[in-house]
Amino acid sequence: HTSGEILIKNFNLKPGKLIGDTLSFLLNKVLENPSLNDEESLFKLAKEFIYK
Repeated sequence: HTSGEILIKNFNLKPGKLIGDTLSFLLNKVLENPSLNDEESLFKLAKEFIYK
């Protein structure tokens, strides 16, 4: 389970649109491929999305 607070803390982000966009992106990825629903995969995907 990845929340906005975890993203803010781990990626040193400020609350805002990027957090919501990242969470939506992660949800869609997990819905497409449920095997991605683990902390390591989600952090990797979040990092790729945030720093694209």
